[in-house]
Amino acid sequence: TSTAFALRGEIARAAGEAVADAKAAVEGRLGGVVQIQRQKADGNFHEVTTQLAHRMYAEMVALAVARQNTYAYGPSGTGKTHAAPMVAEELGLPFYKAMKHGGVLLFDELDNSDPSAVVCFNVALSNGWFQFPNGERVKAHEDFIVIACGNTDMRGQSSAFNARRKMDGSVPARYCFQYWGYDNDLELALSKQSGGDNRGTTNWVSRVQSLRAAAEEVGVPMNISQRSSI
Repeated sequence: TSTAFALRGEIARAAGEAVADAKAAVEGRLGGVVQIQRQKADGNFHEVTTQLAHRMYAEMVALAVARQNTYAYGPSGTGKTHAAPMVAEELGLPFYKAMKHGGVLLFDELDNSDPSAVVCFNVALSNGWFQFPNGERVKAHEDFIVIACGNTDMRGQSSAFNARRKMDGSVPARYCFQYWGYDNDLELALSKQSGGDNRGTTNWVSRVQSLRAAAEEVGVPMNISQRSSI
C-alpha cells in the first residue's frame, strides 16, 4: 500500500500544470488537519485516517508534485524537517537514495552549510546530473525532489540565528522559497494531543504564543518555539 490524499488522482493530473493548480488539488484540510487515505494497488481507498500538518504543507506537496525544488525557512521548531518525509510518503516515493532511484532528498540546515559546497550541488539541481566522490556520474531520476530547510532567507545571519551563512547568489535561483512560520492552530492541536484537551493546555499555549508575539513586536531575538508548548 501507499499513502495519498483522497484526491491523489487529481494530484497526478495536476503534475504538469502550475503549482497553484496542484495546490488546489491537495488542499484538503480544515484547522490544520490533513485528511489522508491509504490506497490499495487496485485504486480503491480504505482505512481513512487523519494527520496534523502545518498550514504550508499543502503548498510543499504541490511544489513536489510539480517537481520544483523547495527551500522552507523560518523559526526553529516549526516542523520544517518533519514535513519532508511526510511529503515523500504522500507521493509514494522513497526518502533515501533519491537522485539515482527517485524520491525526496532533505537538505537540512542549508543556510548553516559551507557556501562553496552548496554551490557544487547546483549542478544536480540545474543540469540533472551529479559527479559523486567515487567517480560515478549519476543522472537525476525524473522523480528526484529536493526539499531544503533553514532558518534564514540565505542572505546571512539574523539576530536570532547569528551563525548562519550567506549563500552565493546562484543558490536561491534553484529553489522555490516557502516561509514556514509558526502555525498557531497546529501548535494548539499538537499540544492538546500530548497534554490533553483541557483549559490548562489551552491557557498555556496561549501564554507561549503571547510571549512569542511580544518578543517579535519589540525585536527581542528570543527563540520561543512551539517546543515550549508541546
